[in-house]
Amino acid sequence: KFCQGILSTARSILDAFMSIVISSDQWRKADSFQRQRTLARLVSQISLVLEVIVGAVLFGDAIQAFWGFSFGGGATSGAVVGTRLPLKIVVGKMACAHLYINFLLSRRRKIHALVGSIRFRNNE
Repeated sequence: KFCQGILSTARSILDAFMSIVISSDQWRKADSFQRQRTLARLVSQISLVLEVIVGAVLFGDAIQAFWGFSFGGGATSGAVVGTRLPLKIVVGKMACAHLYINFLLSRRRKIHALVGSIRFRNNE
């Protein structure tokens, strides 16, 4: 009985959230298969957005590390002011960012589709 109360509460919260994200008629009239498919698409889009954000953070960190190494930058991640990161760390950060950017470029078609769907929703 306790678990049934938790499940019904979770379902009502999910219904309220999805009625806000998607038109309420579309969500309420959908059967369980359509709801599951809609949730999967939403989770996929959120995951793709987070992947792009992680790529931007990695790229920004690599640029900041390279800038600090090249021009004798200031403190980074708790370092003493005036010290530079070792070349090995800078190259590692740049390699990591490069690999992740290549990964995102391989998913370019999905990213363009996501951006297009966001633009399409804003025009409605």
